[in-house]
Amino acid sequence: MSEDEDAVRSRLIGESDVLAAVMSEYLDENASKKDTSAATVCLGRVFMTTFRFQFVPDEHEYDRARRHLLNRSEDEIKSFFLIPLGCIASIKKKNSIVEISTKDLRQLSFRFDVVEITKIFSVLTTYVFPDKTEFLFAFYHRLSENMLEEEPLLPCSLDWDVYNDQVEWERQGVLLDAMNFRSLGRIPCLTWLNEVNGATLCRSSQPKVGMSKATSSADESLVAGIASSSLLQDQLQIIDCRPMSSALANRAKGYGVESSVNYKNCTVSFMEVPNIHSMRESMRKLRNLCASPSCDNLRWLGSVEDTKWLVYIRQLLKAGLHVAALLRSGESVLLHCSHGWDRTSQIASLAQIIVDPYFRTWKGFQVLIEKEWLSFGHPFHLRHSHGEKADTQESPIFIQFLDCISQLVRIYPTYFEFNEGLLLLLADALYSCRFGTFFFDCKKHREDADLKNRTPSVWTWANGFKPQLTEQTYVPKLVLNPPLAGLLKRVALWDAMFMRWPGQPLVQEPPISANFFADNTQRTPTWQLPQSTINALNVALTLQYREARLIQELKERIATLEESVNGRRGSRH
Repeated sequence: MSEDEDAVRSRLIGESDVLAAVMSEYLDENASKKDTSAATVCLGRVFMTTFRFQFVPDEHEYDRARRHLLNRSEDEIKSFFLIPLGCIASIKKKNSIVEISTKDLRQLSFRFDVVEITKIFSVLTTYVFPDKTEFLFAFYHRLSENMLEEEPLLPCSLDWDVYNDQVEWERQGVLLDAMNFRSLGRIPCLTWLNEVNGATLCRSSQPKVGMSKATSSADESLVAGIASSSLLQDQLQIIDCRPMSSALANRAKGYGVESSVNYKNCTVSFMEVPNIHSMRESMRKLRNLCASPSCDNLRWLGSVEDTKWLVYIRQLLKAGLHVAALLRSGESVLLHCSHGWDRTSQIASLAQIIVDPYFRTWKGFQVLIEKEWLSFGHPFHLRHSHGEKADTQESPIFIQFLDCISQLVRIYPTYFEFNEGLLLLLADALYSCRFGTFFFDCKKHREDADLKNRTPSVWTWANGFKPQLTEQTYVPKLVLNPPLAGLLKRVALWDAMFMRWPGQPLVQEPPISANFFADNTQRTPTWQLPQSTINALNVALTLQYREARLIQELKERIATLEESVNGRRGSRH
């Protein structure tokens, strides 16, 4: 058995063979769209398991594959051809050719023997788009009962309890009380409290106003209570994430937006963030642009802007900064969109990342995702078509959120305990269906499916890579208050995400696998810096860290002295 084949046959827990060593030709994906005599890039074999589809070029074909894939290293070529089944977005069959499009922007075409093609296409379709969610790989990616008896320290339930709503409310010192005058019963609910000034961040769905402009005294009383909760302000800012035109149009469906006439001491404003369909179309354009083999480099940035993806990233960051500024000033906020689980989750998360240093820690970021996305019911299954063909409800809402965080991590790395690698790991986990964390559309569905005991958690996987995913220059509890104009001007395409597969590297980098987190045998980087370089970096980072801590301590001392002086002046009067 060759070294390559031996590597292919290494298996994850619960992974089993479906197809083995099927002869195939990897084709130029653009030529294959024209006719069945498409140019062959290289020959090889296809292996398929219950988790992955993998093409392995023949040993003498690697040079041809490398030239076609922009001179990537051998490890990068292997990663390019290894596709988790959950990452496949669509499969098409044209005569003897199978075309595969992935959710992470890969486009691949393969030619098979005419006798085998029907069987291969049928098997691939069956496993990529199973009849039931329970057939996805995560449900088999666990230890058997016998193995659990031998390895009691490795249960599926490990790290499923990252977020506990009762514990989080207790941490913030709050008690929830609610009522029902909202779309789908998604009542105004407290999600964050500013312990200094009492300002609260609440979230809900849109009210049931309708064309008749219906009212609810109970809902108005609840909102009034939220408004009076702040120690500094009795004014509530109702932030509607939608464009105003969309909010008003929803009155025809029996919904709408609050009126300041009925909701006293409330100001309503709109963040103008488009709906899921606009985001899906933007992602489609960006995917096509990034996957294009040719591009007018003189207009590359303009072409990226034309997709509107960066426009939407700026809108979300602007909205998050706005909400964070209100909370810092002592004004309470009620945040909602239509159903309160897409744009609301994005902006609520961004605001808390900005205003609360806890959520920029390793543990805090996990809690934030579990709280704002999983516990509050972002429909992951609906938006990412796990095990299903794409439909009109699919939209890259969570990927957009990760993109926003990547912008902040890139510009302000010292403020985050984690680095970009964690965001990429989560993006891969979202698509791969290897973990149960992002399955189903709400907490009840996940509990009904008993995911905690039947599938592994992505946090167990991420925690195993914490040393590699930790930001070395991180300084705890720094105040993140970026200037709006400066932040928006520095928003850029998330290269590591969108140019990982189709992009051409500027230089030959150390051969770290792009699928570093897809192979559980890899726990350390495949390259190491010289020890002298590491020592020099450690010295520089230590000095930088000490300087940052000293500046922070001086700021705290100055603030304490100012409070003391102001207190003495007040006592004299």
